[in-house]
Amino acid sequence: QETLPRPETVDETVLGDIVAEAPGIITHIEAWSGDAAVEEGATVLAGDVLIRGSIQMDPPQWSENPILWMPVRAMGQVEGRTWRTLTAVIPLKAEVKRYTGEEKSGWSLTFLGRRVNFFQNSGIPFDRYDKISRTWCLPQPKSGGLPVFLCRETWREYETVSLPVEEGAARVLLEERLAEQLAALLGEDGREVSRSFSAEVADGQLAVTLTAECVEELGRFVPAMPAETAP
Repeated sequence: QETLPRPETVDETVLGDIVAEAPGIITHIEAWSGDAAVEEGATVLAGDVLIRGSIQMDPPQWSENPILWMPVRAMGQVEGRTWRTLTAVIPLKAEVKRYTGEEKSGWSLTFLGRRVNFFQNSGIPFDRYDKISRTWCLPQPKSGGLPVFLCRETWREYETVSLPVEEGAARVLLEERLAEQLAALLGEDGREVSRSFSAEVADGQLAVTLTAECVEELGRFVPAMPAETAP
């Protein structure tokens, strides 16, 4: 039988508000702890308080005592419509390797944990190169013994050249990456209502912009600042 995931515990001793994580229009608000600071249909900006971390304590009827506020940890659910705009850029030229055909090889022997190079200190005459290593374990006598390794290292020279990038393929790649980024921003609770892409080429670069209307959880908890102590 599968075990149920343990619910996330919330430290209710940490007081604070729930604020808007992004601009949007409130479609649903439900305060579990604290007082709702906005109503459905309200337009909010990032950082606006959505659920206050306080509860109003009314005095007894006919009493002249002032209204009191009890600080709490704001908790609740705030859903809203948002408009996300994401942009990604890619150059339309790519630097790729091209091997020149020049290469150099060197041999080494490893025995008793020590390595002996047979190419000494001749150095590598290339500024840009790839190194390829191949190692062989030499056969041992039947009486047994420590293994001996023979290694060949090859350095292949290359140069970099600029090649054009196919614009259509680059646009598809950026659109896929932007869609993945948007899904990560929305999380499991958010969803897309609509999306559109636009593209622009400037200064040798392709810029793709994703504009999406979404419905998502807008609130995030922000701890209250500690009260300043009197001098």
